[in-house]
Amino acid sequence: MAKEHQESIKDALQNVEKEVPPEPVISKASTKAKIGPMLKEPHERMVEVIKGLDKSKTLNIFIHNRPDPDTMACGLALDKIASAYGQNCKIYFSQESDFLTNKLVMNVLSLPFTKLESIENPEELISKMDYVALVDVAAPDKLSYYELLESKIVLDIDHLNGVKTRDEPGKLFYRKTCGACISIFIDWMDKLGIKLNAELDKPLVLTAYLGIKVDTSSFSEKSMDKLDRDAKKNIEVGITDDDYKLLYEIENPEVPLIWSKKLGEVLLNFPSGKSDLFYHGIGVIDETGVIPYIAEEVFKRRNFSTVIIYGVCYNLVDGNVAELKVKAAGRSRNNSFNLSEAFSEIFFKKTEDGKKIHRGGGRKST
Repeated sequence: MAKEHQESIKDALQNVEKEVPPEPVISKASTKAKIGPMLKEPHERMVEVIKGLDKSKTLNIFIHNRPDPDTMACGLALDKIASAYGQNCKIYFSQESDFLTNKLVMNVLSLPFTKLESIENPEELISKMDYVALVDVAAPDKLSYYELLESKIVLDIDHLNGVKTRDEPGKLFYRKTCGACISIFIDWMDKLGIKLNAELDKPLVLTAYLGIKVDTSSFSEKSMDKLDRDAKKNIEVGITDDDYKLLYEIENPEVPLIWSKKLGEVLLNFPSGKSDLFYHGIGVIDETGVIPYIAEEVFKRRNFSTVIIYGVCYNLVDGNVAELKVKAAGRSRNNSFNLSEAFSEIFFKKTEDGKKIHRGGGRKST
């Protein structure tokens, strides 16, 4: 059933790959690994890896491209854990999310992240790094600058299928299936006796709350994974009434009137009868944020398993079209496959020499 669902998505988006000339992609897939034995509990192995690092050097934490609350919270959580063992950290990301809520989380809570595109020469910066950790990166080879990061990775922790769990000397590559990746870190912090301070750790607490809420939104309380349920209860203890008011403002931002109008047009195009997949193109636009906004609203308002919205976006320079790209956003309740991977197969292709290139510059937001 999952395979049929994924094939439906591919068929639905085949027309988006023809819009824009191809352009090169930085990374290539090289993440397959053999399963190795886990001789200790994963949180104990993580601590061993952290303790084994040279404390005069920095652990550089990378969250996934176009970050959402779950990956942001994971970055903050690993920073807190590593700091408890005397390890200095810095957190990096690439490409801002088009989702308004995700932007507000980062800006309103003043999260201490560095955007790679804001650095004059990110390649040079990465070349000087000694240690790298990936958190909530479901498809590492799709991460910006992955080819430069790969050999420096000492920790890689995620909650979806993909890279297999493996244990190597001085390194840990761990996968645990659950709704939100931050639930893994909350569980590990509890086992390690690292307590959250309601005030000092406010950004982590609120971001983790949103991460769990969004990534488990398709589950009832009873059907949630126990790891997510326990993490949610742990986090909610430190949230005040004022915090909930702030969270409401972050989750319900005001949007431009034209966005609401576009949403209304899409709502009129719902298919008749029952369907678990809804996909819709909104035409040519000059504002990318409306695409994930519509995807999110349709996903919340209707019980589709998967929602995909796409459009052709352009940028103007001196009145002329300077950039033209197909962009898409999607949400899915079907956890048997990775929506990011589905988009990747649509927007990327391999050349005869095995190099991966854009089919048409498509950008994904998930």
